[in-house]
Amino acid sequence: MTDAPLRSASVLENLKKQLVAPIPTFEIDFLSIKDAVYKIISATPFDHTNQLCLTSPKEDKQSVYEGTGSLFNFETRQWLARESDFKYFNQTVAAGPIFELYQRLNMSFAPWKIGRIRIMKLEPKRCYSLHQDLDYRLHIAIETNPQCFLIFQPGGLAHIPADGRLYFTNTLHTHTAMNGGNQDRIHLVFSTYE
Repeated sequence: MTDAPLRSASVLENLKKQLVAPIPTFEIDFLSIKDAVYKIISATPFDHTNQLCLTSPKEDKQSVYEGTGSLFNFETRQWLARESDFKYFNQTVAAGPIFELYQRLNMSFAPWKIGRIRIMKLEPKRCYSLHQDLDYRLHIAIETNPQCFLIFQPGGLAHIPADGRLYFTNTLHTHTAMNGGNQDRIHLVFSTYE
């Protein structure tokens, strides 16, 4: 697999200028990743956030529900954690291909590192609140439909197809995600930090 070109500062700078873009020259074994995601989903129910977190801030006593949703408490106006806290791959899930991808991403995207890795389900006829993230996100669409969009302010709509590619998203811009279709949208999302 040809990951080395991603270390180039020009490749990373070019990605930052876009809202959504497939990552060039970064191949993934989509069928293995998709199979691993479905095995995790079948063995582990989603919580109220409809997310499962595959990385943890702890080496032991790990939970797939820690790190779901926002890391910012809007009531207390305090951070609960930072992406950089999630440095341990969660050993409570059997996710070999996802762990291998996590390692490759950490090597290929320097100086960016991977924090939370979440399986995120967006049910039909739903959307997230409008928000901004502090860092970029990488997405692999596992299941989607033509009525699923990321909406950026400014910038408009972007659809990430389930085409087996890894997509960069510039979530420093105000954005949301919506599912206007009749089936679940499931993405594997890698949060970055520097």
